[in-house]
Order: sequence, then C-alpha cells, then structure tokens
Amino acid sequence: MKIFNYSSKKANSVENFKKISKINHTNSTTIYKAQCKSTKKYFALKKLNKSLCLDNNGFSILYIREIKILNSIKHPNLLKIKEVTVGNNMCDIFIVSEILHTDLKSLLDKYNSYRNSVSINNLDSVISDSSYKSKFSNETDSILSDNMKNDTHLITENTNYDNTDLNLPIEVCKGVLIQILKGLDYLHSKKILHRDLKTSNILVSKSGKIKIGDFGLSRYYKEEMTNLIVTLWYRPPEILLGAQKYSYSVDIWSFGCIFGEIVSNSVLFKGESEVDQLYKIFNGLGFPNEGDFRDAPYFCNFVCLPSYGKENIFKKFCKNEVEVISKLLIFNPCHRPQAKEVLADSYFQDVNDVGLIRNFL
Repeated sequence: MKIFNYSSKKANSVENFKKISKINHTNSTTIYKAQCKSTKKYFALKKLNKSLCLDNNGFSILYIREIKILNSIKHPNLLKIKEVTVGNNMCDIFIVSEILHTDLKSLLDKYNSYRNSVSINNLDSVISDSSYKSKFSNETDSILSDNMKNDTHLITENTNYDNTDLNLPIEVCKGVLIQILKGLDYLHSKKILHRDLKTSNILVSKSGKIKIGDFGLSRYYKEEMTNLIVTLWYRPPEILLGAQKYSYSVDIWSFGCIFGEIVSNSVLFKGESEVDQLYKIFNGLGFPNEGDFRDAPYFCNFVCLPSYGKENIFKKFCKNEVEVISKLLIFNPCHRPQAKEVLADSYFQDVNDVGLIRNFL
C-alpha cells in the first residue's frame, strides 16, 4: 500500500519545509507550522512520536490507517492532506496538511476571556465601542446586540447579573454545527468513524470555514473495535461501559457534547476519570434503562442512585435546542440519529450564512 503520496513518486524530504513554530505537542504527536521552501506556502507538519512509529509488525498500523483515511477523503469540511514526507530514518514520517487559523476550543476560550470582561452595567457601551466593532463585524455586532436586548435572561435589573450568559449568537453556533455535521455525514457515508470529535479537533479558517481534523483514532467501520477511543469529556457512555461493538453513533454522541458546549458555553460532562465521567452523565441525564447498553459489559456494576438526573443539563437550553440535543445524547446508541437526519432538522433550516464565526476570530 502506498502511504507517501498520491502517485508512485518517491516521498519528498521534510527538508523541503522550514519549521516555523510548534503548534501542539501530545504524548503521541507533535504538530509544527511550516513553510514550503519552494512555494513559500504554509502547512501543518504532523509527526508521530518515535516510540509509536513502530510495533511488532513493523510500521505502526495506526499511522498507516490515518494516512490511508486522509488520502481517501475529500470534502470542504474535512482537513485536506497535501502529502507525506520523510526525514532521516524510517521513524521520521510527517503528514503535511493545510493549516487553518485556529480551532474551536481556542476560539471559544478567547471569546470567553473577552466576554468575561463584560459587565451588565457597561454592556451597551461595550457593544458600541470602536474596539469591539473592530473585533466583530457590523453584521455579527447587530446579531449579538439584538440577542442581548431581546433575551430576558440577559437584560435584567439584577445587580448580581452573571455574564456567563453572554454566549455566542445562536446563528453563529448553528453555522459551525452545520459544517461539522456535513463533514461527519461525508465520513459516515464512506464508512469511516472519526472516534475523537472534540472542540480542539474542529479547525476554523479565517473565512469561517469549519473543518474536522486529527484522524489519528479514525478507522473504517467493522463489527468489533477497541474501546480506547474518544477524549474523556466527549466519550459516549457505551464506550465508558466497555462496549467494543459500536457504530457511527459514537460520533453523534460526541457531536452532541460539542453542540451543548458551543451553545451553553460550558463543557457538558467534565469528568476527572472514566467512573466520574459516567456519574456526570447520569447526574445530567438520569439513569439509563436496562436495555440501553446490551453490549456494554460494565453496566451491571452500576446501580441507580437518587441523585441521578438532579443536575438536569437541559435547563441550560431553550426548547428548540432541547429537542435536538435530547436526540443526540440518547443513551441507546441504536436510537441516535444519523448526521444527515440531524442536518435535516428544522432547527438548522434558517441559517443563511454558515461562516459567521469568521467575525469572532
């Protein structure tokens, strides 16, 4: 199988790229911002750490799988690979892909930092302030202003007003979510599970284009797979309970968590361990029925506690949002909708510009 590029040509050397800065580093990968020396264009270089490059069978199947999937997909809402380059030895393999402006987590953190500096007492002056308008366009400024003035939760006479309610305008949120769903629908149509959807893996271009990135845990669907997938806060309960037979519904649960996070401006289930994550889910959604997790061997270790369901997460959302998120975060994975069904929901039908997030960069 060819993993280096789309043709039979020899893989290019990483020496063709100049590393500018380190974008991200984890236990498994390091990502650099780099410039092609010949074209002067910028790209992202992703390198798998040497300890993970090789296994008992030779070159790591995980890295081969990621490259194979990246080579097989082409969609405006998915990260685009350019090529695979090599370094001085077999372990020095770099995935070269397009580079985007930021990711959704960083953007939300940046917006939250700005939002938290706003108080109810100077809200109108902030909205009209020139520095604010330089940060947000007139169009989005109008949306934000109207939402604040029309929302009874935002404008009150309460001097103890909690400005955590100053969330992104719902039109902006919908535009982001629609683009994620389109990318997810394409992946699932190709029988690919992403298996690690989270806000830091949702990339954002300067034009407001949303792209799903990081396919390190992705794989083609088969009947039985590992349950060592999905970052904890976005991990579906069946995986936490040990299921190894699962389908595209794992991505739908993760998308539901992203939906809740971007709309409510807070992580829905912020567990500190796998067991704590399950408790957070049960506290927010109630306890599942016995038949919800037939393929999850650890479910029998849990009993229903009186506290389950008391921290009802749906209180954070309006009626229309509850109707959508309650379908996404349903316990039984067989009952979760497909991405294309979520896209067809009336909730997403009134969005004229899916790229409004560009005004918040």
